[in-house]
Amino acid sequence: LKQCVMMAMSHMTRAVAPQSFARLVTTRRLVAHHSPGVRKFFVGAAGVSSGVGLLACNAAVLAKESTKPFTMAETLHDMSTFQGRLMHMFDLIDPRRLLLSEEEIRADQKLVQEFQRTGTLPSRSGQQLTDEEMWAARMTVDTCIHAPTDTVLFAPGRMAAFTPANVPICCGMLFAQSTPSVVFWQFVNQTYNAVNNYVNRASAVVETGPLLQSYTVAVVVAFFVALGAKKLGNA
Repeated sequence: LKQCVMMAMSHMTRAVAPQSFARLVTTRRLVAHHSPGVRKFFVGAAGVSSGVGLLACNAAVLAKESTKPFTMAETLHDMSTFQGRLMHMFDLIDPRRLLLSEEEIRADQKLVQEFQRTGTLPSRSGQQLTDEEMWAARMTVDTCIHAPTDTVLFAPGRMAAFTPANVPICCGMLFAQSTPSVVFWQFVNQTYNAVNNYVNRASAVVETGPLLQSYTVAVVVAFFVALGAKKLGNA
C-alpha cells in the first residue's frame, strides 16, 4: 500500500505546477488544526486523489504494453516487477466489466477458446481481431467466468465490483460515529468479503458449514475490534 501511494504521489507531483504543490503543502498544515471529522474528510480525499493518480499511471503503462503479441502462455504485464503486478491488479478490478452481459462474456470466451484451438488470432464480423482486443477478451474470461464450474460469476462478487463496493464501505467505516453505525458497516464489510471470496473460490464446491462458521467468526471479531478501537479513541 505504501508503494502504491508513493507511486501515485510521484506521478501526481510531476503533473502539478510548483505553485500548486506549495498550496497542497499549505493545505496539509491547515488540516492539522481542524477537527477529527474534517481531517477524516481530507484523508478520504487524499485516498481518492491517489487512486486517480494510479489509474492515470495504469492507462499510460497499458497503452505501452497493449501492442504485446497475444498469448495464453503469459500475462499482458510483467509479473516479475512491482509495477507489472500493480497494473495486472488494475486490470482485474476494472469496473467496466460489471456492465458486460452474459452473452458478451460467452462471446469473449469463444474467442479465447478459438485461439487455443488454432493458435492464431480469430476473426469477428470478417475482420481479424487485434492483440489488444484478445488481451481484453482473455481478461474478461479470467475475471467473469468461474473456471472450475464454467459459470458466469455473480456480478457483485466479481473482482470488477471491488472498487464500486469498497469505496462506499470504506467511507462508511471511516465516518461511522455511533455504535450502531460502526456495527452496521463492519457487518456490511465482512459480508462483502465473504461474497467476494465465495464467488472467486478456487474449488467447484464449498462446504456450507465451515463457510458460515468462518463468516460468523469474522463478523464477531470485526465488531469487537472496531468497537474496542472506538472506545480507545474516545478515551
